[in-house]
Amino acid sequence: WHIQQVLAVKNYKRITFNEITLKRVEEALANPRQIDLNRVASQECRRVLDRLVGYLVTQELRRLMGKPTSAGRVQSPAVFLVVLREREVRNFQVINHFGVRLFFADVSRGTTWYAEWQPVPDFASKDFPYVQDSNLAQHVAGTRNVVVESCEDRKAERHPPAPFISSTLQQAASNALKWDPDKTMQVAQRLYEQGVITYHRTDNPNVPDEAMDDIRTVAKALGMTAVDERRTFKSAEGAQEGHPAITPTYWSERSASENDDELALYKLIWVRALASQLEAAIYDVRTAKLLAVGPGGKALRFTASGKTLCHQGWLKEDAEANNPVPALTPKQILSVHSGELLKKKTQPPSRYTKASLIKEMERRGIGRPSTFASILKNITNKGLIEEKSRKLVPAPLGEETIAKLEG
Repeated sequence: WHIQQVLAVKNYKRITFNEITLKRVEEALANPRQIDLNRVASQECRRVLDRLVGYLVTQELRRLMGKPTSAGRVQSPAVFLVVLREREVRNFQVINHFGVRLFFADVSRGTTWYAEWQPVPDFASKDFPYVQDSNLAQHVAGTRNVVVESCEDRKAERHPPAPFISSTLQQAASNALKWDPDKTMQVAQRLYEQGVITYHRTDNPNVPDEAMDDIRTVAKALGMTAVDERRTFKSAEGAQEGHPAITPTYWSERSASENDDELALYKLIWVRALASQLEAAIYDVRTAKLLAVGPGGKALRFTASGKTLCHQGWLKEDAEANNPVPALTPKQILSVHSGELLKKKTQPPSRYTKASLIKEMERRGIGRPSTFASILKNITNKGLIEEKSRKLVPAPLGEETIAKLEG
């Protein structure tokens, strides 16, 4: 619209495409349209909101504080989240408490398994589920026989995560590659420009229907099975879903890049997108409830839970049992091999990383796919927040600014 106005172009055509491939560009050229003035107006509206908050509030803050601080429609809530979390960490009261784990030997299989003590409701409450009496916990750890109350088997499905959107791509690259969100978006931009991934600024977690044939072909070649019907994922509330999820443009290409960084990010995108349409993994889950008599004749309740992967689906992991609880029958009496006293303490909420702050901003509908990385860069560069050992903490200027903005 700006170009059309400045050049005073009367006859024009506007085209749009989400991936730089011959097929998509040809489709776009075959379906031109006019400029959508509603979209132009919505973009201008957002800019006006940015300026009403940014310019007016920043000016007043600087007058009040006598310091070169700043505010913004999205940056201030982002700093506010970091400040709120820091206050929670400071005010957190650590509670020291005890747990108990009983170990059992399965002689027939040559394995051991364990059960955890459940002190609620007999020795603790839902409101305060902590046992602080070490003598009691020691007594429980000395349990020598238990009786089986119940043993249930069930199947549990584990579905793959959705393909990447801008925010989840930044989170995954931060966790897996230890990258800054800004770097992730720069590398994604280069992959997009090479035509090997779809548009990387998106909040829609779904692959298009027409990608399914390619996905099935690639899955079959890898000896895996794709779902019969395309799996769909729910997008966040307020998502615009203007572009599909971030996926490879040529699904059969397992690697595409011009350097190691691009190769690493492309691989993350390719694996995640493909996995999203593979069969669910299925586990055999066994849960046993065990009973013993405790102090004062009160019941001591223990729960043992184990699972084994029985159908791999999208997961590439060993089918080794996690806590191999054997088949048990009600009223069966078991001898305890050993008991362990567990010293525990409550943990304060963890400070945000850049990845988890982006996740929280997205959950609350703060910011857009194209702005997450730049907002974090902005508030860090302006000295409002700092990064220490990959954790975000408010800088003094940030704390002072939020204190002035509150209320």
